[in-house]
Amino acid sequence: MAVGLWDGKWRVVVMKAEHTHPLVKQIGRRKELRSHRRFSFVDYELLKTLHHRNISTMQIMVVLSDFHGGIGNLSYNSKDVSNLRSHLRKGVHLRDMEATLEYFQKQQSESPTFFMR
Repeated sequence: MAVGLWDGKWRVVVMKAEHTHPLVKQIGRRKELRSHRRFSFVDYELLKTLHHRNISTMQIMVVLSDFHGGIGNLSYNSKDVSNLRSHLRKGVHLRDMEATLEYFQKQQSESPTFFMR
């Protein structure tokens, strides 16, 4: 398939049906497509809060599914939650030494007897 911009609108120029797949017609199955799996802002903030409280991925899925009325109503799966938690862990991991140095510098400024090499 090729698209082109004509008169300010995008249009399909070339279409080869043998290179495409049939559209998913069942609404309940569309959420399983990668392009439809998204976290809402509220879900993301709740997931971050639960992650920082060391709640496991499966327990997070249970909490989120309770809010949405069942696991079938979620627009993401446990692997998506696990991937997001890995991303959150990575941000903390890359900043841990910097935070430790900031803590020691603060201790040193507050207490003259504190010694750091």
